[in-house]
Amino acid sequence: AGDAVVWAAGTEAYMWDLRGGRLRWHFKGHLCDIRALAIVEPSDGPAGAPSCGPESMLVVTGGDDARLCVWDTATGKRVRVLQGPQGELEHAGQVPVGYTLPPSVTCLTVSREGVLPQLVDGREDGSVVIWRGPWWTACPLTA
Repeated sequence: AGDAVVWAAGTEAYMWDLRGGRLRWHFKGHLCDIRALAIVEPSDGPAGAPSCGPESMLVVTGGDDARLCVWDTATGKRVRVLQGPQGELEHAGQVPVGYTLPPSVTCLTVSREGVLPQLVDGREDGSVVIWRGPWWTACPLTA
């Protein structure tokens, strides 16, 4: 991301400021380990998307809780949680008998084709979810 490095460890992600040599943001909000991340540059963002200005980027993280969290790098705050079509994980760490966990997010990218950016995530079960539109609505890809 130019002047910053973003990485994840466990349930948290971090943004290190290369110019200042310091931790810029510590992103907390996932229920389970993060397995993928992507960066949406200011030029990728649609009008009305959760971005605070031309200098900010969005960091998107996804993981074993089957959610994508969208973080604004201008404020360090989570601005959106995207839940896949399989349903919400309600009992992190304590799964009731008979409850099937939604498939984990294992890979994530930003598609820059078209007018609006799309997030595309790959799931542990081999499924793919494309998140479309200015607020990223889930559109499961079917074979």
